Amino acid sequence: MPAIAPSAPAHEAAPIAPAQAAPGVEDRPAPTGEARPAWDKVRMPARPAAAGPRRSSRALVMVGAVSVALVSTASAYLAMVGFGVDLLAMSPPVAYATAGVFELSLMTVALLAREAAKGNRPAGTLLALTWVLSGASGLFAAWHELVVGHPAGAAVFRLTVPLLAALMWHLALIGDQHLASGRTWSELRAGRRMHALFQAIEAERRARVLDDGSRRARRHALRAEARRLRARSLALRSVPPEQMREVTAAWTDAFAALEAGAVAVLARFDDGAARMTAEPHAAKATRRSTSTPAREARPTEAHPAPARPAPTPRPAGGDREALRAEVERLAGEGLSHREIADQLGGVTKSTVGRWLA
Repeated sequence: MPAIAPSAPAHEAAPIAPAQAAPGVEDRPAPTGEARPAWDKVRMPARPAAAGPRRSSRALVMVGAVSVALVSTASAYLAMVGFGVDLLAMSPPVAYATAGVFELSLMTVALLAREAAKGNRPAGTLLALTWVLSGASGLFAAWHELVVGHPAGAAVFRLTVPLLAALMWHLALIGDQHLASGRTWSELRAGRRMHALFQAIEAERRARVLDDGSRRARRHALRAEARRLRARSLALRSVPPEQMREVTAAWTDAFAALEAGAVAVLARFDDGAARMTAEPHAAKATRRSTSTPAREARPTEAHPAPARPAPTPRPAGGDREALRAEVERLAGEGLSHREIADQLGGVTKSTVGRWLA
């Protein structure tokens, strides 16, 4: 009979093979100071690998731009110190402090613009102030070089260094805007060229509408058509063919929305203008309608004009005594001097008054 191998005792358990970790799964670390049993291994998903190359390249670009901007700002600071000492007769401590305040304000505005761009907030005003302050620093430094008798090349160098600092801040700002918006340079360029294409189409349509058959209008229409063809060629080279229909539909909807908004605004403006014009006329008509019955309510029969007596025929022969006697008779009837003169016709009011005196 074959020999039978002795079996292991019942109290001895077979060794447990360690569990194989699945791909992409790592064990949870054991607490400090105590051993972790084999059955307490909780499997957790491994952390995804970070996008190292892209983040490092972005950081390298930003560090380079900010470093160049800082070096250029330091050079401009020294030039401003010389300007204060030589031209403004400042003491060195005062010149260093004044130049420091100027350059620190420049750096503060530039950093504020950078932070505004990172937060996707408007930074145009801060960016313009950065260029203005850099240009002012360069002009002061160039003026100092010319006054002390240095050649024009030194003045150009002093003018260029602060502008280089502003350019570096500007490039850093553009990079932050690009990263904050999430759009690539190709998408930005395609958007600009599609906008130029639709602008050219609108300009050509306006030129066709205004074409009155003259040679000048015809040349204007042909130039507008040439600009449209050139813009179309640039747009076709920028937008991929498979995306052209979608992009064109989006731009068409945007222009249609703008046209509808413009029509609504103009209609509201026209309604307001018509209402402003109609209200004064309505008010005048209302006042006229309310005042007309008051005038009609005063009948002419209520206050009849006194009937003027018929003129008495003048005595024949022009006898003065007879005319005077007639004046006295009419005055005895209670007529006034004016009424007597009007009735007789051949005598004035002053004559009547003189005869009756």
